[in-house]
Amino acid sequence: MRITTTEDFGRYLRERRRALGLTQTQLAAKARVSRRWLSDLEAGKERAELGLVIQTVHALSMIVDLQPEENTGQINLDDFLNQRRARPRVPIAADAQNSDPDRGGDHEPKKDQR
Repeated sequence: MRITTTEDFGRYLRERRRALGLTQTQLAAKARVSRRWLSDLEAGKERAELGLVIQTVHALSMIVDLQPEENTGQINLDDFLNQRRARPRVPIAADAQNSDPDRGGDHEPKKDQR
């Protein structure tokens, strides 16, 4: 996921916490932070101690993976595959497969071998 703001980060952590079925109180205890601090983090407050943020991320069984911004041109394989799956499939006629060299077929239709 691409995180560009503190609000994005907080929203993502909240979604992850909820997906794990944890309350703020439970996660705060697991991460050894206060519930109020966690609430502020999920709300996107900009002044959070990095060490505590990493503790919280770890308590959610996640990692932080930083990349140089020039890598932003790479495709997201999950998005690409989801888009491909969403497209309607067009059946290919058997004759078209046999005459299409790009599909591994012969250039000419097969002759009857009687």
